[in-house]
Amino acid sequence: MRLHEFADEHDLFFGQEIDANETTNVDMTLEPDPLSVASVLRRVQASANPEGPVSVTIEVDESLFIDADEMTTTVAVTNLLRDAVRFSEVGECVLMRCRAADDGVVVEVEDACGGLAGLMFPPARPSRRSSRPPPPHC
Repeated sequence: MRLHEFADEHDLFFGQEIDANETTNVDMTLEPDPLSVASVLRRVQASANPEGPVSVTIEVDESLFIDADEMTTTVAVTNLLRDAVRFSEVGECVLMRCRAADDGVVVEVEDACGGLAGLMFPPARPSRRSSRPPPPHC
């Protein structure tokens, strides 16, 4: 049953009468808040085994924000890191970094063998980024 059919049937919605036309014209578009790339990289680094055979370091730019889902971004970066760690030797270091590019923000994961994997994300729209306070430092 559609929302407007339910509303018509019950004549009330949250204690108020509504017109079925109002329910069909509601904009339900959800826009995620700009996501701090540095906070994602820190979270992924913290989830790596600190006592494991491979160390993980990060280079971050605190000013980089993207319009992306936090969970999906974290999973994608975690997958890159896991692959780099899998192919690294004991005692080696894997580097995760983010940088601005012409088309957006690049997240790169580099292992000691010189293997480099990266993801490109669209930058956060300036109007949304400027209205949000900077994230707290960890």
